[in-house]
Amino acid sequence: MLQNLRRLLKELPQGIPLGFYECPYPFKRLLTADVLHFCLDSGRFRFIKDTSCDVDSIREKLRILQGSDMMLYNANTATLLDSLAAGAHGYTGVMANFHPRLYRWLTRHWQDSPREAQELQAILSMCALIELKKYPSCAKRYLRTTWGLALEDTTRRDKGAPLFFPADDAELFQLKLLSDRWEARLAADENCAATAAQS
Repeated sequence: MLQNLRRLLKELPQGIPLGFYECPYPFKRLLTADVLHFCLDSGRFRFIKDTSCDVDSIREKLRILQGSDMMLYNANTATLLDSLAAGAHGYTGVMANFHPRLYRWLTRHWQDSPREAQELQAILSMCALIELKKYPSCAKRYLRTTWGLALEDTTRRDKGAPLFFPADDAELFQLKLLSDRWEARLAADENCAATAAQS
């Protein structure tokens, strides 16, 4: 891999900032310490999308990255709070397609509202199971039906129109309902805090 990476860097213009998206599927491919050190030494890389779903692995990568300007973003909801506490820079998982405002709140307020952050992460981790329902087709269907975006259900993974059952649509509707309620709850909490600060 390092041999191919050296060749690739020679061909790419120097001014292009680069990043790594660890391969989660269909074959798990994670960055080794050697590759990570190479990326740091090259000065060309700015971020990692970590797909290890393993807090110990994330902590080790963050230890290697300490003091550099290379950032690590976690793609896994269940380990998100632990990774933020370890120094990760944020979230970059596919579930941000479903409720980006909730992830934004979580990454911004996990320290000042730890109880709500723990509860929200638990909800988001369970919501993330929707990814097993034909992602990315389910995300496109969700964005079309709940946000009005002009997207087709088909993807490169699903040859032809994927099959959706009525229960699948019901689950997407319930996911939207849950997201809306949590957004309203967190917005109300923020408004209360802002009012209290002004008093």
